[in-house]
Amino acid sequence: MNRSHPLPFAASVLISGLLLCAFLTQSAAARTPVILDSDIGTDIDDTWALAQLLRSPELDLKLVVSDTGDTRYRATILAKFLETSGRTEIPVGIGINQGPMSEKGRNLAPWIKGYELEKYPGKMSEDGIGAMIEAIMKSPEPVTLIAIGPVSNIARALECEPRIAGKCRFVGMHGSFRVGYGGSPAIVAESNVKGDPAALRKVLSAPWLDVLLTPLDTCGTVSLGGED
Repeated sequence: MNRSHPLPFAASVLISGLLLCAFLTQSAAARTPVILDSDIGTDIDDTWALAQLLRSPELDLKLVVSDTGDTRYRATILAKFLETSGRTEIPVGIGINQGPMSEKGRNLAPWIKGYELEKYPGKMSEDGIGAMIEAIMKSPEPVTLIAIGPVSNIARALECEPRIAGKCRFVGMHGSFRVGYGGSPAIVAESNVKGDPAALRKVLSAPWLDVLLTPLDTCGTVSLGGED
């Protein structure tokens, strides 16, 4: 991976906050159904977030969907990670493909070299948007939709089936309210917002059951740098 810049722990911090919410609001026997929409495969935070989801008995991961850029590349990472973790009961969906990515953005390409997405032992959907809608609409209880990248997929899902908003809590890693990257006092265009502002406007205006955002103020101040 490219180690030239410190990497924020953004997505991992978001999952930690979600776990706390689940702990405070659910009984010991209850599990919160979640769907993860992720731009995994560039920075490492989404990879750690997925690992944390898989190790969290409070959360019941129903579907992972790749978002942003070359979504087949990102879905391949999701699939190999789930297979390596022995969690192939979790379906993988391919989100809206936005075309080729630079090598700088494909940091996990060496890890998935030779892995064939079509041979994923679990369920794999070319239509990640449809898979997301189906999972939400068929769920007997509200789903927590976790977005740790730009929300192009979710905006498209709302266009196709607006009723999903009434069946979901939306949890997103988006924005820079009063603090920028690394704790800087300068407000910046945070990556997940900058990636598709129109989609985020559509998503935030939807009538979700609840909306929880963690901006750079709460998850962009811890970073990892150096070879280790």
